[in-house]
Amino acid sequence: MRSLMRHRSTRRSDMTALSRGELSYSGSSPKLSLHRNREARGQRVVAFNVTPVDLPASPGDWPRELPPWNYTAGRNISTTSVTHEHNPGTRTPPRASTEELCLYPLALTLCLVLIAVLAMLFATKSAPKASGKDVEHRQGVCTTNSCYRDAEFLDGLLSWYVDDPCDNFHPFVCRRWSSKLPNTPLTHSVSPDDAYVTAAERWVFLELRKLPRNHTLIGPLRNLIDKCLDVRAMEDSGWSFFFEFMFNTSLEAFPLTPPLRRSLDVWRTAATLLRKTGTAALLNVGVASHPSVGSRDVPLVTPPETLTAGGADIDEVVRMYTGAVLSVIKDLNKDFVPPAHMQKIVEFAKAIEMANKVGSKTYSNVRFMKAQPELVEFLSEAMRGLPSMTFTEGDRHVWVQAGDAVSKIVELVRNAERHVVLNFLCVRLIAQASAFVPVSNGVADLYTTLTYGKFRTSIPRWKLCLRAAEKAVFPLFYSFFLSKLRLRDRLTVARLSALVADVANNFANGIDTSPHFDNNAKAAIGKIISGLKLQIISPQWLTDSYLLMKYTDNLRAMPNAAAFETYVALHERTFLEMLLHGSSNRWIRSAFSTSCWYQPDPQTLYVPALLFNVTLGAGKKLPTCYESDPE
Repeated sequence: MRSLMRHRSTRRSDMTALSRGELSYSGSSPKLSLHRNREARGQRVVAFNVTPVDLPASPGDWPRELPPWNYTAGRNISTTSVTHEHNPGTRTPPRASTEELCLYPLALTLCLVLIAVLAMLFATKSAPKASGKDVEHRQGVCTTNSCYRDAEFLDGLLSWYVDDPCDNFHPFVCRRWSSKLPNTPLTHSVSPDDAYVTAAERWVFLELRKLPRNHTLIGPLRNLIDKCLDVRAMEDSGWSFFFEFMFNTSLEAFPLTPPLRRSLDVWRTAATLLRKTGTAALLNVGVASHPSVGSRDVPLVTPPETLTAGGADIDEVVRMYTGAVLSVIKDLNKDFVPPAHMQKIVEFAKAIEMANKVGSKTYSNVRFMKAQPELVEFLSEAMRGLPSMTFTEGDRHVWVQAGDAVSKIVELVRNAERHVVLNFLCVRLIAQASAFVPVSNGVADLYTTLTYGKFRTSIPRWKLCLRAAEKAVFPLFYSFFLSKLRLRDRLTVARLSALVADVANNFANGIDTSPHFDNNAKAAIGKIISGLKLQIISPQWLTDSYLLMKYTDNLRAMPNAAAFETYVALHERTFLEMLLHGSSNRWIRSAFSTSCWYQPDPQTLYVPALLFNVTLGAGKKLPTCYESDPE
């Protein structure tokens, strides 16, 4: 209690000393002194002095002048004086510090800089894009307003920054040939072309279902679709022939593991799958004309069917193949498969996709390459039984389209483990047969995405069967489709082809008489378009009733079998038939294609029926894509 009273007394004396202006502390902490002096009348000055502990303890020993402020030594804290002036009767506001005064010009400067940056951004967005041809250069060519207008029009039409017609003229023309479909209410993932294709698919399917099963011409097509739709019969016997087919192609032990017997040949297996089922997993086969012998056709090796060729992202590709591998393991009732086996299959599939993606820019290039053993083995099996295009192991050169991509795939397979490549082929085979064997959605989604060239999942059963039947008997399917569009008549197709030829001739004559091209430019343009062939609507042999009936008779002679067995027999016959008709009648796209494409040797632009604008009138009677699906 006494200690508390003594402490209160001490604090009271300290406050008294503070009111008098005299207070000092000593010891280990800094010394603080406060002095209040009266100077001129009406003014009061209060000064605070703080000194470090190493100053002399006695006031008589203090220096007369305090040392200057030291910015580096933390122990030397100099004296700071704060002076306030006060006049009786007036109230002076406090002065702003130096830092606050500096903030005003700094804020103003930042505002000006921000305004300038925004002005530059808006000016850049509103300014027109620079054209591929310099303005100064154009001024040296054009002297009239009409010339300037034509130059601006051509500059916007050609889109030099996107496509350069001088690099590859024919794909440039295909990209400019687009359908003029009316605007339709669509979602962000569905284009007008997609809606038109959906309507065409439904319309063709309904028309096919109206025909009797024993129809003279369409009987094999209708029979295959009916077997595909019979899911119960497929579940009862659909796997039996498929397992037998896997045994004959050395894929019955999926997933295969080392060691493998030496007789297993990767390239022969890949060629067999391509020929019998259309599984273009490693490479594909086409036909081209010989560059020096015009009447001779030669086999053509082309890249495989891949997801990235349709614009799919590589991450999405990995996800789809992972789902397909898991679905195959489930469908084949495999109890346990090491994750490393599944991972290797997906990694190899990704490598194939990336290899074909590298060659996409030069896909149209065809070159004569030295025959590698792998290509000889592949072509010998795929072209077996074609007397007009015999290919034997004695041939030393092959024609290859997109040679860089093909060479990279061959090297990739050469360096991979055989069991990994064969397991990949098995996954692609089951995906190709997904319409005729009871498989999970993961495998079917891989097939539909490859078929449509776009990401498609969980499509209706009737669509899956329609596309698979088109693949198996394409000439029969496309002929029926054209007949319903009233485009199968030979005279109609001939008139449309003549119309396009007249347009091309008028274009060539306009180039010859144009004042905007010199003689060298006219000669270069003439060379490009002189050897160009336009294949409109369909291959020519599909309008020949005799050839089409001969093809149909061969299909009808095949025995009745299960769904997948029927598909294999029909596809192999169609595969050989399409190659037999040669390069002048080749057609590699679907009947539902809405894009133009180009193939060299011979130089040909292909315009399918749904893209050729004159057919849009027939499309008006197609049911809308928002009707309910057919049963």
